[in-house]
Parts: sequence; C-alpha cells; structure tokens
Amino acid sequence: IDGVLGYDFFSKYIININYDDQTVAVFSRGNIKYPSGGFILKSGNNTLPIYKTEIKDKKRVRFPFFLDTGAGLALLLNTVLIEDSAVLSNNKIVFTTRATGFGGNKQVLETVIKKIKLGPYSFYNVPAYLFHDNEHITQYPYSGGLLGSELLQKFNMIINYEKHEFFLKPNSHFDESFDYGYSGAVIIVRNDKVIVEEVVDKSPADQAGLKVGDIIIGIDNNWSCDLEAFKQIGRAHV
Repeated sequence: IDGVLGYDFFSKYIININYDDQTVAVFSRGNIKYPSGGFILKSGNNTLPIYKTEIKDKKRVRFPFFLDTGAGLALLLNTVLIEDSAVLSNNKIVFTTRATGFGGNKQVLETVIKKIKLGPYSFYNVPAYLFHDNEHITQYPYSGGLLGSELLQKFNMIINYEKHEFFLKPNSHFDESFDYGYSGAVIIVRNDKVIVEEVVDKSPADQAGLKVGDIIIGIDNNWSCDLEAFKQIGRAHV
C-alpha cells in the first residue's frame, strides 16, 4: 500500500464501493437514486460518517460510532465507554492480541460482543478490540469507537457526504463468518510452510508455548499446510 485516500478527497464526490467486484466508483455530486433492497444511514450534520449503533452484551446500549472503511477490524470499543455503560458481561473472556495499522503494531485486548445492530441488520458474536484511547482518537463521548471494514465489507455501499448519507446493501459476503484473531500469534506462509512470525506476550499462543519460527504442520488432523484451511478450522472452534 502506497498511501491513503481520505476524507478530503472523498468528501468532494459520491463514492460507490462494491466489495463483490472490488471496485470503487467516483461520481460528481448531485441527485442519486439508491438501489432497491438497501438501507440509508443518516449521519446528521457530522463531518465524518457517524451513526448511532445498538450494541448488546450484558445490557443493550446505543451509542454513536464512526464508520471507517479503512479500519481492518469489525468493532473498536473505547474502554471508557465500556466502564461508563457496563455493557460487557461480568464473566467476559478477554484475550491479549495485536492490532496492525498505519500507525504500526499495538497490543490490544480482544473479546466478542453478543450482538450489533446496524440499521435493520443484526450481527452476532462480533469480534471487538478494546482500546485505551489515550490520544483521544475516538473522541469519546462524541463517539464510542469505530465500525470497521470487517463489518462494513458485508455491504456494497454508497457514501454521499454532501447529503450525510451512507447507503448499505447486503452483498455476497453478508453471511460470512468474522475473522476471530484470539491466538495472539502472527502466522504467515513462507516457502510453502506455515510459520509463526510473532507471538504476543501473555496471549493464548504464548501460554500454549508457541515460539517465533515454529512451523505449523497440521491442525485437527488437517495436514494440508494451507493457511486458509487452518483459519477455517479455527473459526469453527469459536
């Protein structure tokens, strides 16, 4: 990736993002008729797209979240919101893992939220990063965090900044499972071998004894050395 096209560019146009055919179409501002079978999220008069989203775990809360197609996650929760709302179950299991972005790697906590409702669409057992926002990035209490690409890519969307509208239509990825990354291990393919490249301190992978450089030859009697097949096995156990 050579860089980022951000708000200063996209706010001047109507943007159509199609995850089915992996295209982004850029149109001049004007009147637009949205396709049938979708839903328009209205973000009020906010500069950036922000939408009040329902989250349910121990209890149900509705709070504004930024919609960020550039964030490689499903949900980012500000820990202050968690403390103020007591939304998480008391016995919630939390894992230490690592999030990677343009700001580099950051050790974070990850858990699962029982339900998210975005407009009329509901998602269950959604992976969530718990974020200590010391730099005030999420602007709490203006926003409680982010809804990222792992959730938003389940829709083809039209972003209309001029009208403060975010149109969502379920696509072929809508029913796909979320990518749960609890292990705390960064696993890659090198020279046709599935190799552990990094292990987060105190993570499940660390506690299980995985070491950097370990070669994974099989999981649950699957000896294919196919990383995607291994990921599917891991998702089945969540």
